Amino acid sequence: MYLNFLNGTALSDFGWYMDWMISTPLILLALGLTAMHGRETRWDLLGALMGLQFMLVITGIISQESGMTYAYWIGNALLLGVFYLVWGPLREMAKETSDVLARSYTTLSAYISVFFVLYPTVWYLSETIYPAGPGIFGAFETSVAFVILPFFCKQAYGFLDMYLIHEAEEQM
Repeated sequence: MYLNFLNGTALSDFGWYMDWMISTPLILLALGLTAMHGRETRWDLLGALMGLQFMLVITGIISQESGMTYAYWIGNALLLGVFYLVWGPLREMAKETSDVLARSYTTLSAYISVFFVLYPTVWYLSETIYPAGPGIFGAFETSVAFVILPFFCKQAYGFLDMYLIHEAEEQM
């Protein structure tokens, strides 16, 4: 998807990361706004959530380019911070609004959490990105995974979010 556009350029190794630096914080913005549906928007929480996610992607670039394993683990710690905000304060906000919104938010949070865990898992298992790891995925498998995962994190998630918000509004 991105590699055809960037193939042969100095940026070809960073196509995924350039996409993720923009798209994954926006996915979390949509999730956060879902939690705050019908109430005052907490920009501080949304900013923290998006900032953590952005820094997480940066640690992937650092780790891939430098081979520093600790950057990968710092990224995973940042992911735990993202999950804390998603499953802590944002979930409480959705619960306080209504049971229907809380159910929709919980479904969306579980969905996106699974896929957000799969990204570093594929990264770790890739022999081309993380040679120090077990090397289960070759270049082809890694590329396929990094094309499939964004589809489910972006398009499928977007439709699911719109559907669940619409359903919640009808029941609220």
